[in-house]
Amino acid sequence: MSLTTKETVQAIRSEKEHLLKLIEEQPTIGPRSEANERHVEEQSVEEQIVDEQMQIDSTTPTANEQSEEQASGPATQKRKRGRTQMRSVHGRKMRNVITLNNLNQPIGPTKKDVREFGSFLGTLARTTTHCPLDILDWRKMDTKDDLWTSTKSKYDIPDATKTWTLYSIGNAWRRHKSQLKKDHYDAYQNDDVRMTKRPDYIPEYQFKELLKYWSFDKLQEKTKESVSLKDIFVATRARKPGRLYKDLDENTTTKIAEMEKN
Repeated sequence: MSLTTKETVQAIRSEKEHLLKLIEEQPTIGPRSEANERHVEEQSVEEQIVDEQMQIDSTTPTANEQSEEQASGPATQKRKRGRTQMRSVHGRKMRNVITLNNLNQPIGPTKKDVREFGSFLGTLARTTTHCPLDILDWRKMDTKDDLWTSTKSKYDIPDATKTWTLYSIGNAWRRHKSQLKKDHYDAYQNDDVRMTKRPDYIPEYQFKELLKYWSFDKLQEKTKESVSLKDIFVATRARKPGRLYKDLDENTTTKIAEMEKN
């Protein structure tokens, strides 16, 4: 016989009261342990905020690019967010406090402070005087002390986080270059066109060096691919070293001979 709605509700309430009673009888967790667990959870969230914010800021289009796209595109084109510049932070004299966790990573005082700090580091990564784009290897960047000085001028932050801060700026700088390559190199057929699309905030001499580097990198990839195909073609049709090729038709033998000359 099925239970009525009233009987079902009463049964659920009885079961709930029984479970609550069992929970109350268990040893309680001290307030300190609960606080520590919450603190660990908060840390795991806060540690991601700076990197996420810097990634957003380092891959958004510049304000000039945004205006050009809006002017040239159709009326229904989706508007893109402009490049974060953080003028309010760069122009202020007061230094905001940044607190760290036990790994010397920013976690506070609030999430808003951490997000702002991440955005600020992203602007440093895109500033061509602080992080020149014609220096192609972050390890050779000779402005790292200046970057730290600029960071300290706007934030009251312990020296213990200098390594983490510079590492984060370096990552944002690499992401920024990667986005530039996608938007201003891969998108166009030749360097003449690419130079006309150069972002205004990037000096001409730095952009030219980037184009040279990307062109050389592209050539290397093609060369590696060509060599790899030749080696595979020859290796799969040859016997042990010093012995003749397996029985091949004249066309295949000619191809191998031509590849080995190149």
